[in-house]
Amino acid sequence: MRRHLVIGAAALSLALAPQAAAGTFAGHNGRIAYVQTVAGRPQVFTMAANGRDRRQVTNLSGGASSPDWTRDGRALAYSVGGSTIEASDPAGGGPHGIAADINALDPTWSPDGGALAVTGVMYTPSGAIEQSSIYVLQADGNGQQRIVDGSDPVWSPTGAWILYRPTDATSDFCPGILAVRPDGSGLHHVVSNYRNDDGTCSGGGSDPSVSPDGKRVVYVAPNGRDLYQVSIYGGAARKLRSDDDQKQSPVFSPDGQRILYVTSRATRTIAAKKGGDVKSLGAAVSEPAWQAS
Repeated sequence: MRRHLVIGAAALSLALAPQAAAGTFAGHNGRIAYVQTVAGRPQVFTMAANGRDRRQVTNLSGGASSPDWTRDGRALAYSVGGSTIEASDPAGGGPHGIAADINALDPTWSPDGGALAVTGVMYTPSGAIEQSSIYVLQADGNGQQRIVDGSDPVWSPTGAWILYRPTDATSDFCPGILAVRPDGSGLHHVVSNYRNDDGTCSGGGSDPSVSPDGKRVVYVAPNGRDLYQVSIYGGAARKLRSDDDQKQSPVFSPDGQRILYVTSRATRTIAAKKGGDVKSLGAAVSEPAWQAS
């Protein structure tokens, strides 16, 4: 049965959902979508590229999270209540549900806007996520195809790859960052993971974001403080930023010149090539996604 309402434990699961990641399409630097808590519920907002002119997009009783822009910047998809996907224009107008036969989280648009990759989840009776897989489905919710076990999909701007985080069970509880083609072929590590001789987990990373040209990936190191950049095909990674602040949700600007990231205190950007020239966009936000205009 297709799910249009949030019921039972799924409505309580937002706090347990993984941190969403985002890619960025090439273009001029438009508005930044993000998530902020209002009256105890996450809601989607947007702000100008300089951090000003903040506007609320959603006001849903089930909450909204994980916003992602279409390539033309005219629509936002977001997860509602840990169960369904909705889309609207940047001001919140014309909202419509995208029905699917799964509990869907973390939507990410294909470049042509005709499909979405999502995390499909199964919940325990207490509301915890028991199982997660990456699905590709048409923009109307039809034709869904399971690709691989994992979560946090990010569709590369070229359409060639979907990056994701494997499940603990499929990564020996030592997850890295993987990429797979939308048809399920070409699986490879972008950021490798491995266990040391003493059994500790090394390598890996989280919160990947793909550059507008589809060639580079920025991600957060396991220590939560360092930002790295690596080829989408993997290989040697280069450290971009390291300081005492815990970081999350890095995302490229549409012009490819800046990388936005979030700390507990602020939302900041740095130069994409060398990691310097730190600028503040104001208070900390969650799950940013940058519109190409």
